[in-house]
Amino acid sequence: MTFQLSSDSNIKMVTIVGNGPTDATGFRAALLKVVADPSFRAGYSILVDARSLDYTPTIAECKQFSEFHISTDELIMSKVAVVVTKMVDYGMANMFSTLCEIGGASVRSFQSVPEAENWLAQG
Repeated sequence: MTFQLSSDSNIKMVTIVGNGPTDATGFRAALLKVVADPSFRAGYSILVDARSLDYTPTIAECKQFSEFHISTDELIMSKVAVVVTKMVDYGMANMFSTLCEIGGASVRSFQSVPEAENWLAQG
């Protein structure tokens, strides 16, 4: 499992790019790494590019991810875009997004990076 993290303080955005096989533990570890990074600030936008990940979360994992997301101050205050390509992943990302939105977080799923970046750039 590989997650590459990059941060751009000029546009207040963190990008997480996943590649290869992972699981719920690996995905959560990547998010924890973001919020632990001293350059990350609550309120930064987060772009999760999961198009090259070999992983589809289960319904239970989506629920756990959303509970983790809305219970983490740095994440609930950040706008998060999740980009996937497979339809099953898009469905799971939509469920995650809906559960987060119910909990007060701003999360959306997309099938293209430009669409996600445009949404993140909107104030």
